[in-house]
Amino acid sequence: MFWRIAKADYSDRYATYQTGGFLAELANQRVYLGWLVFVIMLIGILYGLYNAKARALAVLAAVGAVLTVLLVTRVQNMDDHQSLAVAPFYLLGCFLCALLVSDLPWAWPRRILATAAGVLCALNFGACSQLLPVVFPSGFYSGLYFYVDSPRNDLQQVAEVNAWLRENCTGENSAYMICHGVVYSPDVFRISALPDESIREILPYGACNPGNDAFPKELFTAQVVLTCTPFDPNNHTEKMNAAFLENQEKYAPFELAATFDMGNGYTITAYRRVKAPTAAELDTYRAYLAEENERFPYNFSAVWDELAVQFANNG
Repeated sequence: MFWRIAKADYSDRYATYQTGGFLAELANQRVYLGWLVFVIMLIGILYGLYNAKARALAVLAAVGAVLTVLLVTRVQNMDDHQSLAVAPFYLLGCFLCALLVSDLPWAWPRRILATAAGVLCALNFGACSQLLPVVFPSGFYSGLYFYVDSPRNDLQQVAEVNAWLRENCTGENSAYMICHGVVYSPDVFRISALPDESIREILPYGACNPGNDAFPKELFTAQVVLTCTPFDPNNHTEKMNAAFLENQEKYAPFELAATFDMGNGYTITAYRRVKAPTAAELDTYRAYLAEENERFPYNFSAVWDELAVQFANNG
């Protein structure tokens, strides 16, 4: 299994989530750790290499961390949760730093350093968990930008969109949302409705990663397609949105069903399909997504060819 992973390389499929690849993810790991934990770990590893009795542990921490990142990035990119795979080696590096402090020959320096490190770690944990205010620059903390987000002020409007979808869509995957950006994506509407699971059945996750997600058939099969203005893009979703709007202008396969002012400068627009999908609509997507198709034909051409057969008699 180890060698199968080492010889595989699927990172290109996942690279569009972030930057992808081994070296880029090593840089991301420093961001996830934050400067405090990174420096503590680095000091511990350096001391372990200096201390003959702890040298094997220092090598284990350094090599284990790098090797884990290498193996994971052969099959996908690493976000903060995948980085938990590296946490044991990071903790070992921190313990080696604690060993350095405990090995100091003077009592007061040991107490001062231990107290300072403890206070800093408490501040790091408190800020990341939002239990304490952020008092240092954000780069000091471990992956703080994942946890401190601007509070949403559009949850009522999101609930209104969900209520409209429940009233106007029937069946599984009966709606599709093109936008998949930072502000609006299908998950915003799917998660905000919990514990009600009905929106998850109506509105699928969507396709934001061309290397991993197949071209969404729901653009042709869904009763309703949603998009937002201004468009909130992620990878090729901006191209899909442009193709969708061009098709609407040329062939008018949808009617404008509803618009929702989200109160933050964005508008969600719902289009209801009124004409059967055609090969001409499909050709528009082929033109806009030619670059993605060249790289990942199994996610594009394979789907398009199947759809073309279905639409052959639709005009």
